[in-house]
Amino acid sequence: MSGNVGSTRLSGLDRMGMMISGICLIHCLALPLIAALLPFFAVTLPGDEWTHRVLLGMALPVTGFALLRGWRRHRAAGPAITGAVGLGLIATALFVPEETMEVALTVVGGLIVIRAHIGNWRAHRR
Repeated sequence: MSGNVGSTRLSGLDRMGMMISGICLIHCLALPLIAALLPFFAVTLPGDEWTHRVLLGMALPVTGFALLRGWRRHRAAGPAITGAVGLGLIATALFVPEETMEVALTVVGGLIVIRAHIGNWRAHRR
């Protein structure tokens, strides 16, 4: 593969944003399952609050920068708006007292952020 950073390649920031969102999804879906199946590990695994805050702290700048940079290049606002909605849902989940709703908001928000990065990549290709 050549060293040319063509518009058809997924940018490193979009890849990183999708990976962070994917980690959020895995954390939200796997941690409750592990906790339910293996009570011993429920005590030793990092808590939802800590992990959620760290992952959101990583996702905000990576996604924000990737989508802003993308908008500057292709002027398609859709990915940036979609990403903001997804990040907003993930951030809102931090303040929801009910765990089921927190997980649902985080999973939906993470999927929306992944969709935003894919939309950003597609807008680069056009």
